[in-house]
Amino acid sequence: MELNLGWGFSTSSEIKLQNLKLESITQTTSKFIGDLSFNNKLPFDFDVIDSEVYVYPEKKSDIRIGDLNLDDSIHIKKDEMSILNCQIFVDNMKAFSTGFGKVLTGNIDYYAIGPIHISINKNEFKLPLSIHFSYNPLSGKLIILDWWAIQLLFIQNKTKLRNLF
Repeated sequence: MELNLGWGFSTSSEIKLQNLKLESITQTTSKFIGDLSFNNKLPFDFDVIDSEVYVYPEKKSDIRIGDLNLDDSIHIKKDEMSILNCQIFVDNMKAFSTGFGKVLTGNIDYYAIGPIHISINKNEFKLPLSIHFSYNPLSGKLIILDWWAIQLLFIQNKTKLRNLF
């Protein structure tokens, strides 16, 4: 992901979801765990504070069936990579009621969409995140199909960010 900060240079930083697996399942809830890795190539440190990432059965759905929770907040130094554990909780009753046919085909798609909140010098920004993953309850196979994150909303917050330094 390339980011032009408007100061005559560009930088590239990356966020990835790794090691996603199903940890537990009950009649009511599925709990997936994974690692969000933050590779900070920005010219400054930042803090990951929390998440407003919610899980949906379809990419453009209004029906929220779960949440992505971060284990903790973390300080990420410039030019370093840090890993933050996360959990994705899915309400199975809501998920099955929105796509029972998917269960019968063997693949259930989930879309985790929303912002991760970060802080730079005590100023908060939202980092949009979208993860599409599929779980097959018959085989237990879990696949991350697609993910993207836009590194910091600097274009719309350029003036605010320049005033930080």
